[in-house]
Order: sequence, then structure tokens, then C-alpha cells
Amino acid sequence: MKQTAEDLQFAKEFVRQLRPKYNKARELDPDKPKVKFDEEFAETLGVDRAALWKYLNSPKPPTPAIRTVVLAFKNYEIAVRYRGVDTKNILTKRHRHKQVSEQQMELPFFIRASGPHNVGMKLEPQRVGRRTWKLSIVAI
Repeated sequence: MKQTAEDLQFAKEFVRQLRPKYNKARELDPDKPKVKFDEEFAETLGVDRAALWKYLNSPKPPTPAIRTVVLAFKNYEIAVRYRGVDTKNILTKRHRHKQVSEQQMELPFFIRASGPHNVGMKLEPQRVGRRTWKLSIVAI
């Protein structure tokens, strides 16, 4: 898909915020060879050195991938609006993470029926995404 005008605007703002972070990091480590430094800095964004070069030097920088946007926010606090959507709010929203046990749960129980009836059982989730189950037992 072609880069839209909004994509280009987003990419340019991303680079505008990225360049000072890159320059500051370079000032903190001036003795490191530029190639090595660029490789390590690019790695913090989840890209290779060539992609970093395109971001920093291209008049029409590429639109960063979601992974790059997230890593840039995490490592350098770079947050850019896209079409009125504030990525900082999206990336900093606190969601409660539910603890889900990966262990198998066993619930032993017995059913006794009087008479010659067979018993049918049906176990189904009560609601999607919940840990509530419905057990139906009927005499057949």
C-alpha cells in the first residue's frame, strides 16, 4: 500500500522526535564506532541499521511499524499523534491483566440416579471469555 499523506506526516513527526534522542545517545557514547553505535541504536527500535538511516536521513521517511512505534515509546518516550489519535494514551493505558493459571483443574464428582435411567451431561461456557461454566444434567 502506498504511503498516504497522513502516514508521511506521522513518519516525519516520528523522525522529528527520534533525531534528538539519537543525537543525545550518540553524545553519551562518542568513542563507539558509528556503525556499531547505529546497529545498537537501531536494535532498540526493532529495526536494522539501514532502516534507521532511512528514518534519520530520508526526505520522505518510511512509516514506522507498530513494533517500532511501541519500542520508541518504551525506550525513548516518543509518542506521535496519527489522525487525531494520541498514541501516548493508547500505549500508557493501564489494563488489569488477569492471572490465568495454565494448570489443568480437576473437579471430581459423582452422580447417582435411581432407576434404570441414563444420565446425560452437557458442560458449556456461560459467557465468552469468562471462567463461568454451566453444567446441565438430565435423565434420558
